[in-house]
Amino acid sequence: MTDKDVKKKRMRSLKELLLPRILLGNYLVIIIALLVTSIGVYNFLKNEIGRTQVKVLQQISDLNQLNMNAVKNTMTDLYSGIQSFINLNSIEKFDEAQAALVMKETQRCFSNMGVDSMVDIILKDVGTYTSDGDMSRVDALKKTVRYTHLISGSRTESWYMNFSNREDSEKGILLSFGRTLFDEDGDAAGIVIISTSQKTLLRSYKNTLNENNVIYILDESGIVISHSNPRLIGFSFYYMPTFEKKVGPYNSYTVKTKNNRPVLLSNYHNEESGWTFVEELDLTSKLKDYSWTIIIVIAGVMLCSIFMVGLDFVMINKVTNSLTRFSRHIKSLQPDINNDITEIPVQEDYAEINIITERFNKMLARIQELIQNIKINERKKRKVEFDFLQAQIEPHFLRNTLLTLKSLIALGESRKAMSMLDDFNALLRIPMMVEKQFVPVYEEVELVMHYMAIMEYRFDKRFLLQIQMPEEIKHVLVPRMILQPVAANALFHGFAEKEDNAIITITAYEQEEDLYIVINDNGEGMTEEQIQMVLAGKRNVNSHHGVGLQNVKSRLQLIYGERARLEIKSTVNVGTEVTLVFAGYRSVYFNDEENQT
Repeated sequence: MTDKDVKKKRMRSLKELLLPRILLGNYLVIIIALLVTSIGVYNFLKNEIGRTQVKVLQQISDLNQLNMNAVKNTMTDLYSGIQSFINLNSIEKFDEAQAALVMKETQRCFSNMGVDSMVDIILKDVGTYTSDGDMSRVDALKKTVRYTHLISGSRTESWYMNFSNREDSEKGILLSFGRTLFDEDGDAAGIVIISTSQKTLLRSYKNTLNENNVIYILDESGIVISHSNPRLIGFSFYYMPTFEKKVGPYNSYTVKTKNNRPVLLSNYHNEESGWTFVEELDLTSKLKDYSWTIIIVIAGVMLCSIFMVGLDFVMINKVTNSLTRFSRHIKSLQPDINNDITEIPVQEDYAEINIITERFNKMLARIQELIQNIKINERKKRKVEFDFLQAQIEPHFLRNTLLTLKSLIALGESRKAMSMLDDFNALLRIPMMVEKQFVPVYEEVELVMHYMAIMEYRFDKRFLLQIQMPEEIKHVLVPRMILQPVAANALFHGFAEKEDNAIITITAYEQEEDLYIVINDNGEGMTEEQIQMVLAGKRNVNSHHGVGLQNVKSRLQLIYGERARLEIKSTVNVGTEVTLVFAGYRSVYFNDEENQT
């Protein structure tokens, strides 16, 4: 089996290559769609549940605020009652009877609200009165900073948890509200405290508790004042100044990982009380309530995706079948450079394939036209190359050069004769390398130097050649014998009447992707009519002026086409400037070098 047969065996049809890849792409799209859908449904449900739970916490907060306001109102009535029977400047002991009446009225108010309460009154240097005779609450209070704040008057009101007995959640953990008593001089004289069971707070959210959630209330210091687990009351869960950084903004929700399970952490902050209501909800268990919704959405996405895969399969078959027919017609073509190429049938299945077949036929016609143009251009190119070589080393040039050598030898100028012979020998090597189309710039410059040296002996006058060329440009490749005709034009026509101070300057530089070579002379110049004749490729039968420039211009067009140009600027009796522009010159000579190898 040949390499060609092996290559054909390895090649597969467009359908075999395209169909599995598109189907695989569709499967990937299905997987991505399912992932995106799952994430989207998850986020949607998470947001809906989160917003709902924040609203629930807000309702709990509002209910607790009503209870707090009721306690504050009762405290106001109690405070007025105490002031009516206590003279804080002269009291030495309580009027137990009047105090009992006030306590009884207070208890009645709380009973109407369905709340059990205890009242404690503490006066400086006088004593303490409790509604139920239990001094443990007072003893526990006196051990706290809040007692110091209230008894000193630095804080006139304060909510706090009273932990007279942590083991007894029924009586040992109380929610208390204290207020400072002031004497007639405005000094703090004592405090009055109303205490209720922490179950008052628990009652506000008890109905929302289940096995999947936990609710607790934090005061402004981050201490738990109510929890669905009473054993956690009194512990500090958060440092409130950093609460928003750790949990999230107030009145919002976020998802945290706890015990390797996602937990929806919702919070609501009551500005009036300073309390923060927090709920920890097991999100996985909650999402189970929406399992059917998730299943229906995912199933819908899968059905739509499967339908799209089937539709893609049908459409790919139709398109590839048209392309297969197109490729068969192309394969059946037997192009022959010497014969016309037969057009393929125009397909009407799809607009795009119709355009491809029509354009392909136009391309075939254009290819045939280009083949003919290439043949014509190649003939012209060879003719120009031949004429160019004939123009450079003409018989009269050889004869005149040899006569000059003979004269120098006859006059005994053997050194000059040897030097001229060396330059002439270097010049003669150029036509012998016809197959080499491109040479470095520095070789072209050396050629001009040898040529001008020979001309100095022939015309017995000095020519000055100035070179301005960066080091990095010296090895740039340019067409062979592209500078010598320009220099020859300057010597023969620019300096024909000039006896001395004949200067030719060659400047080369690179700008972006283009190469510029500028040849200046200070000769007699050219008229505008002469310039236009050279640029137009016209030749004056009575004069050889500009023949070399026309030759250069023709060669540039043959090699580079529209990508190179010859520009001429000249002023009579001042000089001439010829600029050779090679646009994108690198790609041209690289391709040429590859073709040569």
